[in-house]
Amino acid sequence: MRTLQKYLLVISCLPLLIFYIFLARGNKAIVTDIQKLEVEKETHSKYLQTKVIHDVKHSHKNTPCLIDEWTRYDKTARSLSRNIFCDEFAEQSDILCRWYLGQQNITDHKKCLLPQDGYKVPNIVYYITFGHYDFRMEFYLSILSAKKIQNPIAIYVIGNLPPLGKWWAKLLEDVPDIKFIHRPMPSEISGSQVRWPAHASDIVRLQTLIANGGIYMDTDEIFIRPFEPLRNFPITMGLVDTNTGMGNAVIVAQRNSTFLRALHEEYKVFNGSEYYANSLQAALRLWKKNKTALHLEGDRFYRPSWYEDDLLYVKTGFNWRNNYAIHVWSKKNSHRVPGTIEEIDNWNTTLGEIFRYVYYGDSNLRSVVGKGSQFKNN
Repeated sequence: MRTLQKYLLVISCLPLLIFYIFLARGNKAIVTDIQKLEVEKETHSKYLQTKVIHDVKHSHKNTPCLIDEWTRYDKTARSLSRNIFCDEFAEQSDILCRWYLGQQNITDHKKCLLPQDGYKVPNIVYYITFGHYDFRMEFYLSILSAKKIQNPIAIYVIGNLPPLGKWWAKLLEDVPDIKFIHRPMPSEISGSQVRWPAHASDIVRLQTLIANGGIYMDTDEIFIRPFEPLRNFPITMGLVDTNTGMGNAVIVAQRNSTFLRALHEEYKVFNGSEYYANSLQAALRLWKKNKTALHLEGDRFYRPSWYEDDLLYVKTGFNWRNNYAIHVWSKKNSHRVPGTIEEIDNWNTTLGEIFRYVYYGDSNLRSVVGKGSQFKNN
């Protein structure tokens, strides 16, 4: 009898047991669906985040880039990397630092971020050299003066071939952090052949300054005192004279300078037969249209001028310490530039004073005449 009762009790409880089993399965299914929904939400969120990062990182590929503008006049600009010149990190970086590291196959560009020092113009110095040639002593002293007097965060020499000779080797020893960046030399501009390497340099220096900002110097310009006051202006250039034009041997400019972009536009019609047409004369013409377009220097960049070179090579007494820079005018070739350090030790001229000031930190004549030097122009 008791067995029957137990049997009936189990049977009567079966529906309740089955109900609880189905209820547990249903709850488990609900929990599983909720978990799936949360996973899907998290996955979708991560997808959206990744998409935003991807879109920001690659959006520059669909927007105008300076390089696109340059290639209209200079086909060699196609060799430049949009990922360096126009990506989302460009404005915060020394682009040439990234360009140089890329040529060294270095992918970590963190050290290329520009310091926030409060100036409009970054403290970076560039030189442009095209062609194979022997580096001369005055070129060595020019870049040495940049290191000693301006003390920039970086010095770049940009060109299609590295310079040659003992003075270049000495420069690499004395300024070991100098960086050479390979850049193809434009052989034609706006369909016209480039006759002089200087014309190729003219357009490339504009591109470099527009993209990165900084201080451009010719290799026969010598720093006399730091350019810090000039770095507060959007752009500074110097007038050589109203006949020669606006000098481009020294240009101090912030990135994306309006004046330099207008000057670059002058190359849409390139006059390769006249030496200064697209550079000095064009810059002078633009300045005359708007004399507030740039901060103007003149005497403190280009005096003594090219027709006053006796004040540099023959005489003394010129107050050169008031200058920001001194132009050696070495291309004029009316006077011989010394070829050894020993020759400048007792070279009693203004240029002798300047060279000693750069090399020794003291412009006075040296008391002992050397017996010669291995560093001679060949």
